[in-house]
Amino acid sequence: GHLFWFARQVNSGNNTSNAKLMADIDLKGYDWTPMGTHDDTDSSKNVHFKGIFDGNYHVVKNLSVVVPDNSEAGFFGRAESATIKNFGIINARVEGKGGYRVGVIGGELHKSSLTNVFTAGDITLITEDSQKGGIAGESHSSTLTNCYTTYGNLTATAVTAATNCYYQAAAASSESAGAYATAAQLASGQIAYAL
Repeated sequence: GHLFWFARQVNSGNNTSNAKLMADIDLKGYDWTPMGTHDDTDSSKNVHFKGIFDGNYHVVKNLSVVVPDNSEAGFFGRAESATIKNFGIINARVEGKGGYRVGVIGGELHKSSLTNVFTAGDITLITEDSQKGGIAGESHSSTLTNCYTTYGNLTATAVTAATNCYYQAAAASSESAGAYATAAQLASGQIAYAL
């Protein structure tokens, strides 16, 4: 419905448009095309998302993304100077066949703000690139606040500020922004209370 229409608008060049979710969305059975594109080998294809996406405290379930070319992959391919807030994604499978950055929320967050966002459930990220994360494959010059993922790292390459953000792991990773939280801490509600 409307979310697919909005994604098409963004990718056709209306990339400063804003959106607000009005309900939870289940994408089971649908293939999602990332909002905001970035191809490392062909800049003529680049249309970065630069608007405001307000999830309005709703969730998107069962995200399935397969990007066949050299583009970044996630709910957003690349967000630049964007504001992304107030939503979660539960269950995600994101594959970048070209071997570039992959993340549940975004392949890359560049100079963007992400607040009150989480990813959880069954998360599978497939790429030959080492840059993959439960929030973003790469987060550069961005601000992440009040976020968590049950995936093993928040963002693989992080030149970013992360405040009150967590990834599920048994120990800290030097390759992820944010702080680690064990599965027991997440299950107990300790992290939810901190957020």
